[in-house]
Amino acid sequence: MTAPEIPTETLKNFPLPVQLLKGLALKNHFSQSFQCAKSANMWRKRRPNGFALLEEWVKMNVSAVITTDENA
Repeated sequence: MTAPEIPTETLKNFPLPVQLLKGLALKNHFSQSFQCAKSANMWRKRRPNGFALLEEWVKMNVSAVITTDENA
């Protein structure tokens, strides 16, 4: 994921309604997103539609990240 994509991507997954991010809050969101991009590896993952498969998807993806980190 490129740096310009990160604020928009994090905004899509922000746990609050987008309507709450206006003015200074929106500016801070973009600034904080770029700070995260500088210090963390970010990647885009597609999650399943609905909640039925979500728990298994999370377990599988967290396990994959932990395994990768342990082998690094």
